[in-house]
Order: sequence, then structure tokens, then C-alpha cells
Amino acid sequence: GNGNGNGNGNGNGNGMNMNMNGSSGNVLNDGGRNPNPLQGSTSFGFNEWTSKLEGFASILSPVLITMLLASLTVVYLVAVPEGSKPDAGILAYNENDAKTNTERAEDAFINALVIVAFICSATFVIVLCLKFKCMKFFFGYVMLSMVSLLGFTTSAVVAQGLQNFHVPTDYITFTLFFYNFAVVGVLAIFSFEMGFQGRTRLIPMVFTQGYLIIISAIMAWLVAALFPTFTTWALLVLLALYDLCAVLTPCGPLNLLINEAQRQQDEGEAGQLMPGL
Repeated sequence: GNGNGNGNGNGNGNGMNMNMNGSSGNVLNDGGRNPNPLQGSTSFGFNEWTSKLEGFASILSPVLITMLLASLTVVYLVAVPEGSKPDAGILAYNENDAKTNTERAEDAFINALVIVAFICSATFVIVLCLKFKCMKFFFGYVMLSMVSLLGFTTSAVVAQGLQNFHVPTDYITFTLFFYNFAVVGVLAIFSFEMGFQGRTRLIPMVFTQGYLIIISAIMAWLVAALFPTFTTWALLVLLALYDLCAVLTPCGPLNLLINEAQRQQDEGEAGQLMPGL
């Protein structure tokens, strides 16, 4: 009995010790090949959150710059008094003719609704251009619009600023500067999307981002300079609601635009897509 007990006990004990030592050795030796699962998941989570924060910062910084530049432009360069602002051609009512704030709010809501309807119709036209491969016509129209916005509208804003701060300049230098400014802006926005894929960019990306920020600020100036106050605020609210519906609803124009671009890319039909798609 003692022999069997000692033999079995010692044998089992030694076996258990060997197994435990072997297991410990495997855990220690596998450190380089099989990392700790908890450590790996923690590292992966940290890297994932770091990547998300970097992406958020890359989006937040240009948005903040755009908001700051647009605010400064509206505050210091909008010289048209509230009561003497010109009536835009797409405004249905002149809210300055209303007697009470309630009537002004109603007129402003109708004005903003007309503008949003125009934007929605234009977006559906873009969807049709993409669907029926009319992108050359679309690019020509958008490039002409960008030249007009960067060349004429931006020069008008800068001229207003020069006049407000009494900065002298000459007509020739002013014209040549904004001619080059508009040409470089069109190249910065459209060169990579119009047949230069796979090649070195003609203009660095930072210039493209800078021009897009300037365009946003100029559009803010246009809205503040042309539209009355109530119409401007009503337009901001309706545009926010329109963006939600246009992106999240199945029949939304922006949702249709993105789905059509994705379908053409998946089927190998994507040629010259517009910037952002």
C-alpha cells in the first residue's frame, strides 16, 4: 500500500509538476509568437481610438477655420445696411415690407423654402448627369461657376475689404492677381478628379483645402449680403433639415447620388467623378 501510494503519488506529483512546468514554459516561450490576448485587444483599442481622434481632428480643424473666416467676413465685410439689401431674384417675398415679426417670419420661411427647393432640384439634375454619363457638361458648368465665384465674387469681397480699411491698390495688379487666383483655384479643385488619377498632383492638397475653405466663406458672405436676417436664419434651419432628409432617406437626392457613384465604381463604370465622390 505504501509503495503503491508513494509510487502513484510521486508519479502523479512529478507528472503534475512536469505538466505545470511545461505549461509555464510554453506560456513564457510563446510570448513572442502568441501575445497576450488582453494586451493585444487593449493595444488594438488604443490604436483604433487614436485613429478616430486623428480623423475627427482632421475634420474639425478645417470646419473651425471655415467658421472663423466666415464670421470675420460677415462681420467686417458686409457693408450693405439691413433695410437696403437688394432683393435676390429667387426670393418670393420681401420681408422688409412686413409690418410685424410674425409676418416677417412667415415670408422668410417661404423664401427659404423656395431656395431649398431650388437646391434640391439642382441636386437631382446632378444625379441625372451622373446616371446618364453627362459628366463633361456637368464639369464645364461647375468649372464656369467656380471661375465666376473665385474671380468675380471673391474680388468683390476683397475690394470691399480694401475700401473699408482704406488700402490702396491699382486696377491692373488687382485684375491679374484674381485672374491667377481663379485659374489656380480651378486647377486645385478639379485637376486630380479630371484624368490625373495615378499621377503626381499638380497642386498640393493643402491648396485644395484652402480654396474650399475660401469658397465656403464667400458663400457665407453672399448669404449675409443678399438675404435679409429672417430669411438667412430660416434658410440655415431648412438647409440642416434638408441635409438630413437628403442623406438619410432612401429617395434623398444626396443618397441617390452617392449610391449611383458607388454602383458605377463597383461595376467598373466610374470615369470622371465629381470632387468628393
